[in-house]
Amino acid sequence: MSWNYTVTAHRPSAVSHAVTAAFTGPDDLNLIVAKSTRLEVHAVDGSGEGLRPLLDVPLYGRVATLEVWRPHGAGHPDLIFLSTERYRFALLAYDAESGEASAAPPSAGASSAAAAVAPAHAEALSGRTAAAAVWA
Repeated sequence: MSWNYTVTAHRPSAVSHAVTAAFTGPDDLNLIVAKSTRLEVHAVDGSGEGLRPLLDVPLYGRVATLEVWRPHGAGHPDLIFLSTERYRFALLAYDAESGEASAAPPSAGASSAAAAVAPAHAEALSGRTAAAAVWA
């Protein structure tokens, strides 16, 4: 009996989603690109030199939705809401100390520490996915 095992050694190159946000800081401009199972964050250089790669994050699942969520109040960096084709979702924040993207704390931009983020779909949003904050 023989078994075949197939794996690709190449990273995804086709862009499925792209958004701009102030992800790494409230005054920064970033290009966030989803390529199937990877998320790339680039800094937009204001001096005309183009893009500077900051992060290349592998994801467990294919990105289905990529949206920017801006918490209320000035001085907060944007958060990234993403969902996968298998109905998993995450709210990502940038940690400036470690230089990595991670799951946002439950109280990010909320007035209660018991906040949770859940996806909601409404036809009024033209088929786009929105994030709804729910407080316990």
